Amino acid sequence: MFATRYSFAALALVFICHMGWGAKTAEEYWSEIDLPLAVVKKDVETNNCYQSELHFVACATALDAAAGLEKLKLVPHFVVSPKVEKIFAGMLLITPKDNTKKKESVSELYAQLRAERKTTYDNWAKLYNEKSVRVDFEEILDWVEGSKSYEKNSAYTTSVVYNAYLSVIKDPHTAITPKKHMDDMMSGNASKFVGIGARMRVIEDGEEKTIVVEEPLEGSPALKAGLRPHDVLTHIDGLSVAGKSLSDAVKMIRGEAGTDVILTILRGEETLQITVTRGVINVANVSSKVLTETGKKLGYIKLNDFMEKTGCDEVRTELRSLERQRVDGLILDLRNNGGGLITQATCMGDLFLAKGKGIVAVKSFNPLLQPTTYFATAPRYTDLPMVTLINHRSASASEILAGALQDNFRSLVVGTRSFGKGSVQNLQQIGNDIYFKYTTARFYLPSGRTNQILGIIPDMEAYVKPNPTEDDKAAFREEDEYTALPSLGAKWVQPRPELMKELGRCVDKLGKANHRFENSSAVTPDYQQYYSEDVLNCAVALQRSNSNGTEIGNGWDYSQN
Repeated sequence: MFATRYSFAALALVFICHMGWGAKTAEEYWSEIDLPLAVVKKDVETNNCYQSELHFVACATALDAAAGLEKLKLVPHFVVSPKVEKIFAGMLLITPKDNTKKKESVSELYAQLRAERKTTYDNWAKLYNEKSVRVDFEEILDWVEGSKSYEKNSAYTTSVVYNAYLSVIKDPHTAITPKKHMDDMMSGNASKFVGIGARMRVIEDGEEKTIVVEEPLEGSPALKAGLRPHDVLTHIDGLSVAGKSLSDAVKMIRGEAGTDVILTILRGEETLQITVTRGVINVANVSSKVLTETGKKLGYIKLNDFMEKTGCDEVRTELRSLERQRVDGLILDLRNNGGGLITQATCMGDLFLAKGKGIVAVKSFNPLLQPTTYFATAPRYTDLPMVTLINHRSASASEILAGALQDNFRSLVVGTRSFGKGSVQNLQQIGNDIYFKYTTARFYLPSGRTNQILGIIPDMEAYVKPNPTEDDKAAFREEDEYTALPSLGAKWVQPRPELMKELGRCVDKLGKANHRFENSSAVTPDYQQYYSEDVLNCAVALQRSNSNGTEIGNGWDYSQN
């Protein structure tokens, strides 16, 4: 897989579900590493790329990703293009169209992304099956090696090529990553930086790239200035971001603490200019507060990820503090939590579940290995009635915890369907500087279901505002990864429909969430939190939010794998 100088070195395997973001971009981490393109040439040579249709698509996807760094695109010869830069046998290197047309809505962009991805893969497959044309992949690799992006940061370009290849030939969660990046994530070092405090993502729609705000962080300059989820970024300090990578945009936004940056954004049909004052962002992985707006004292804990090895201890500390304040119930907020260490997920399961209750089972792809099951090992730390809050960015370890609480009737789940990542990755060290993250297993929830593709379905659905638009509902999930593992097993069916109807009637009658949202003075009122407070209040009043922990179904069922 790699040249001998990058041969695998043994490392204790760590279950890992998600990589986050922090003070530095991935490009900057890679700039500190020596990783020449030669290490991937064996995999992306012509003979290897013609092993199968899948290999061909993987090679084409990898080299198209490299072309994207040069703001160019690699397409099959039968795809009409505005300007041909170079011809590689059956492939054309083209200059994408000028990105000056009016931006579509976020929901339209996601729909186009899905359609474009399918069309692209279909075209690669068609070229593979056109036996009269044989693509010379070595020639394209030579072009990549001579590109400006490779000269600027050879390791980053190599990682882009190889990770695009791995995402097709393996799955979307198999990748190489800088060891220091992962180490910073697990130690918490990546959570303090100077910036505006907003997560963003790039949506690639054919030949265009659109930068969309996913989440302004709580208490951040971005949130205070009025930036909202689904805002489309068009200019930074008057300079267009058309065709820019996310890394480019981050560099344009950066600056010294106390200085301003002007962001031009599209919000629906409206164009706005928002001035954000940069500041020191110190993202606490765990935070808590007491909510009293609904008349009851409700505890609230926000968990950002499961990466830091101290996370479970921090949650326990916050629980202790909330119980001392005699709160009536607890909201556990896992929104935008992309996961992390499975050991952290199981530890947190211990905090909430009765001893012996199932948390998660891991079934290896290796048929010789028996499934590993995790159960709560100690008396639960708190008996507080619970609501767990999730959204489309709650993934992997978040889904383990939310699913275990739901399957054991320990917590109501509120929000929107989660991301749908039901696979487990291990880490292996390569040389001194790189981790290889690779998928080894699926995980199953206590009822025997898997959340892969399907996600965790909330007991009670709540979007970012009442009467949500299609843009409010727009989301990128596991099913949008073209090469994601398929879903297995039956779809989840609500086991307590009568209780949900009763709670729904209570919440509608209470109606505080809608009133608070409409009359809030907050820059971005949190309707999902307000709604979860109403649900918890109703659940406490009905005295049915916390049953005796009886599991659903017949436990661990691996009949389908």
